[in-house]
Formats: sequence, C-alpha cells, structure tokens
Amino acid sequence: MIAAANVDGHIDPTERAGILDRVTASGLPAEEREALAREIDTPWPPYALLGQLRSRDMAEQFYLVSLLAIEADTEAEHAYLRALPGMLGLRPDDVTRLHAQLGLTAPT
Repeated sequence: MIAAANVDGHIDPTERAGILDRVTASGLPAEEREALAREIDTPWPPYALLGQLRSRDMAEQFYLVSLLAIEADTEAEHAYLRALPGMLGLRPDDVTRLHAQLGLTAPT
C-alpha cells in the first residue's frame, strides 16, 4: 500500500491518513502501526515489489491495495494504475471484477 501511494514520488497527507486509518481499523498492534508510519517516511518504489509477487492471488491483492492506497490525482498515478494490470498479468475481466469488489467503475 505504501509503495503504491508513492508511485508519483510523494505520499501526500490524504494518502498517508488513508493508509494509517485502514491499518488502525484492521486492529494492527500499536508497535506495528508505528513501524508502518516510519516506513511511510522512507517508502520502497512500487516497481521494486512486483518481482516478489509469486501467485495470481498475490498479484490481485497487490492491485487491490494499489487501488485503495492511491488517490489518483497526478498523471504519474493515473499512468501507474493504467499500466499495473499488464505488469501483474491481469486480464481485462480480472480488472473489472477487482474494481467491482471495491465498488469502483472499471477503467475503460
């Protein structure tokens, strides 16, 4: 989630708050939330994580987390979200299904 939010080289306050709110709501212990907050300050680029995805399920989860983490308000973020399905090997019907899971309209 952090890497996806950093796709444009910056995690803005809205993205940061969204990540931390989701983590808090998940019940993650305070110590781990603090470690996550520190990671937000020095995030990995999202492309560095792609090679670590070992299954279709992991690829789908990565895509879902990217959709949740990114407030696509820059061209870099839009470009990343357009390119990500191809990088993950997701078909158009996968993308439509994943967007529907989140109540989002699939890209055209």
